[in-house]
Amino acid sequence: MRYRTATVRHGCGNPGRTGRGPAEAQTVRTEGTPVERADRADGRPYVLEVAGRAPTLDPTAFVAPTAVLAGAVRLAAAVSVWHHAVLRADLDTVDVGEGSNIQDGAVLHADPGFPVRIGERVTIGHNATVHGCHVEDDVLVGMGAIVLDGARIGPWCILAAGTVVPQHRHIPARSVVAGPAATIVRSATDEDLDAITTAAQVYRGLADLHGGNVAGVAR
Repeated sequence: MRYRTATVRHGCGNPGRTGRGPAEAQTVRTEGTPVERADRADGRPYVLEVAGRAPTLDPTAFVAPTAVLAGAVRLAAAVSVWHHAVLRADLDTVDVGEGSNIQDGAVLHADPGFPVRIGERVTIGHNATVHGCHVEDDVLVGMGAIVLDGARIGPWCILAAGTVVPQHRHIPARSVVAGPAATIVRSATDEDLDAITTAAQVYRGLADLHGGNVAGVAR
């Protein structure tokens, strides 16, 4: 799969246009040959350059048409970013590791000195907020969970839906966490580890399924 997405600079007016004619092609920086497109109106995702820093996308990554990538975002191989997700790296970097998925409505945003680092095979659930923190490999962040600046989530953890991880909190490996104070309720079982692995695998398959039908990705 190859991307055909746009680079758009921040400015006044419609962020999907640059003031030039709608048929004038623009490019996005990718790990490979840049591919051209004409205008946001074709249904492809927003990929925005901010202050000279543009997203970098592996050619095998999938980004849904309604997603937004802004600034110093890097997507590794086989990453999927789903509808209405926002990855905004205007103040520091956002880095998503191989095989991870950012589900519908999730927000990843970095603060100065607090980049977002997402490891490999991570699932970020629907409407989760991941802000200025480090999520290590093989983690499942549940729907609506919030992870705040300086937090670190160890490998093979599950954050239950609605969990809030405070600033600078470290969650040790193989923890199952829940609640507004990120309480560790138990250690992850083998069944939990299987669930984490399965979630990542399912979304890799879904990206392949959607990739053949969604504007912005061509085989």
